[in-house]
Amino acid sequence: MNLMVKVCSALPSFEIVAIRAIFGAVGCMVYLSIYRIPLFGPPEHRKLLVTRGCFGFIGLSCTYYSLTVLPLSDATVLSFLSPVFTGILARILLKERFGLPDILCTILSLMGVVFIARPEFIFGGHSTSNDEVIEPLKRMVAVAISILGAVAAGFAYVTVRTIGSGVHPLVLVNYLSMISTVLATICCFAFPSQRAAAAVPPLWMLAPLFAACSTALLGQVCWVVCLGCGLYLQRYAGTPQQRPANRKGREGGQHELPPDHLLAHV
Repeated sequence: MNLMVKVCSALPSFEIVAIRAIFGAVGCMVYLSIYRIPLFGPPEHRKLLVTRGCFGFIGLSCTYYSLTVLPLSDATVLSFLSPVFTGILARILLKERFGLPDILCTILSLMGVVFIARPEFIFGGHSTSNDEVIEPLKRMVAVAISILGAVAAGFAYVTVRTIGSGVHPLVLVNYLSMISTVLATICCFAFPSQRAAAAVPPLWMLAPLFAACSTALLGQVCWVVCLGCGLYLQRYAGTPQQRPANRKGREGGQHELPPDHLLAHV
């Protein structure tokens, strides 16, 4: 996906986000409609779903902007900071474990950011990577935006963790796509630089755009499904006496099965 977005970097980043979001929203709505799954999910989860969609949009927009400015390798490595911030936020908001190995890995990750950002007061002169010459200030701004995107992605992941396995994976992806479609379209017109650079994609760019949109949608679905299965496995780990059981399980000695919607039709 990142490679395809980089290929399309002649387009404004918000335009790429909008195209990707529209593609995802249409795909999710078609799927949910075919299987008669409520588009907006359970009412008790909708506030968290909107929150997840907003944070997801911020993370997506920041990542796509960094891909259009920074070398592909640098932008990709910075996007992998999201697990670091997810762990920190999960400790603060959900009181989950964040031990010494996590702290050491976090420090090493942040040290790596310094070598990617290459601040002028340490490295001096223009930053050059992969034959690209980038102004130091422009690089620092792009790195800061990419880190902001990783933080926003961390909030989105923690929100999904809070929602748990009670929402169909495609509903989670659909909220991200619908909210990103609206907000990205507004941003395309709100920012003068984005509005001035907006253009109809040339024919040669349609193939990489389709590849970026389809791989992004597939990646989102796989990530949400795997996260839901991971939450189930975590919940049912331990001895049989520690595992929660449903009514049938309590009567017949069996335990609750994984929610069908985590794997059905996906």
